[in-house]
Amino acid sequence: VIAPGFLVLALANAAFPLAHAYEHVVAVMVTAALGSSLLGSAPTAAVANAVSPDKRATALAQLRTAGDLGMLAGSATLGLVSSVWGYDAAFALASASLFSSAVAFTAAEQIGPRPIIRQSSSSSPPNHATSSNENSGKQQECHHPPSPPGAPAAHKKRKVASPLLVGLLLLVLLLL
Repeated sequence: VIAPGFLVLALANAAFPLAHAYEHVVAVMVTAALGSSLLGSAPTAAVANAVSPDKRATALAQLRTAGDLGMLAGSATLGLVSSVWGYDAAFALASASLFSSAVAFTAAEQIGPRPIIRQSSSSSPPNHATSSNENSGKQQECHHPPSPPGAPAAHKKRKVASPLLVGLLLLVLLLL
């Protein structure tokens, strides 16, 4: 729901300059609220699922920091753009930034499946990797989606970008 959330917000931002009647403004605000609701908890859940439990707090803190930095930089940039080129340009830039974020997120999702890490007190099923959790003494099962036909049986370890890195990438996209 993250990429669709970006797209709905991009649509709302593109429509703001065109909303001249009360009913149109309400429709645009409802659209913006829908996009915001799609982005409410989805990024947090995605980050929490992408990292092991022992790294979850750090990853969530990085996500929050990146979001806060993006909010500060975006507000300052759009304020400058609106004061120099007007509100239409600011809404167009916001819409383009949100659309770019949707494209970047979709591209990142297409890189490959992420393992889903779950806590387990029992031994792991065959053909699944396990690692010891130092904090609880329990094992973590790493469940990989099935390999595509013709792929080697062993799962390749995929690098997952840091939430801070992703946030900084989105910030750069916003400033373009």
